[in-house]
Amino acid sequence: MSFAPPSRAAARPALDQQAAEVLLPVGVVAERLEMSTAALRAWERRYGLAPSGRTRGGHRRYSARDLERLERMRTLVRRGVPAADAARAVGAAGPAE
Repeated sequence: MSFAPPSRAAARPALDQQAAEVLLPVGVVAERLEMSTAALRAWERRYGLAPSGRTRGGHRRYSARDLERLERMRTLVRRGVPAADAARAVGAAGPAE
């Protein structure tokens, strides 16, 4: 009778969905949205559009839901909606999780 050790995957606890989610740094998000990192930081400061996560060193990390909110905000602003009004509309659509 041969003994096979358990696989490494079976030995590790399963990661929950949030922990497995890829979080993007501010530079990548700025590039995807075609805007500056300074503008993203300003939106966080002025309108509360903060990222879902931060590294231990305090670096911003954005989730897919964060990116969706920021895309809605950017679209509204580009259509001529004042930024404060756009932020309220994005906030009214629901907070990021």
